[in-house]
Amino acid sequence: MEWFKRQHSVVQASENAYEWAISNGIAKEQARVVLPEGMTKTRLYMNGTLRSWVHYIELRGSHGTQKEHMEIAHACAKIIAEVFPLITGLSDV
Repeated sequence: MEWFKRQHSVVQASENAYEWAISNGIAKEQARVVLPEGMTKTRLYMNGTLRSWVHYIELRGSHGTQKEHMEIAHACAKIIAEVFPLITGLSDV
């Protein structure tokens, strides 16, 4: 419980500082340095061969992988299964 209170306190302070910076004309790129890493969205572009994607999904879609990485692998598996329905086993990830 204490951990979540401390996290909330940091998030509130960061959001207040960010909003102040934006409202005072500081560019978003500069203002976001006060935001904790976990609060900022990241856009990820990936490419690879079908073989590489299947390997990635098998490796990163299983337990023992960081939760966010598993979510990406599962989303990739869903897309690949739709585009390449003959690839079996991806829906099991």
